[in-house]
Amino acid sequence: MKSLLTISVIVPTHCEAKSILDLINHIRKSSTTNNVKEIIIADSGCDDTSSKAKQAKVIIVKKAGMQRAAALNSGAAQATGSILYFLHADTYPPIGWDLAILNACKSGAISGSFRMRFDSNHWFLRASGWLTRIKWRGLRYGDQS
Repeated sequence: MKSLLTISVIVPTHCEAKSILDLINHIRKSSTTNNVKEIIIADSGCDDTSSKAKQAKVIIVKKAGMQRAAALNSGAAQATGSILYFLHADTYPPIGWDLAILNACKSGAISGSFRMRFDSNHWFLRASGWLTRIKWRGLRYGDQS
């Protein structure tokens, strides 16, 4: 039986032209189900992020606002999936992120986040990433998606 849950990935962007295609490709390659309905790029319009992202055949919300909240809301307003997954443009989700989200939702979760890991061996960043395994209510970072 096919799952009825679908995921809309919403990425607010501000001057991300250099890396947006890498992120979109990673989102697609690291998903392990067919439940990702769409990728929405909510772009502030500061550079050619929108035109780069358009090459990858995603939904573009132009001039979504300079404030991250405005961009997130603009992207969410366009979403048609039953699950909204907000992702910073400099954050790469783990392999199987979509299945993890679907399983959490099927188990009754109404929100959640992933643990962080920085691509640096600096002790402070390693410690910061490790601390994201502790479930502190109300203390989540946007980079945890």
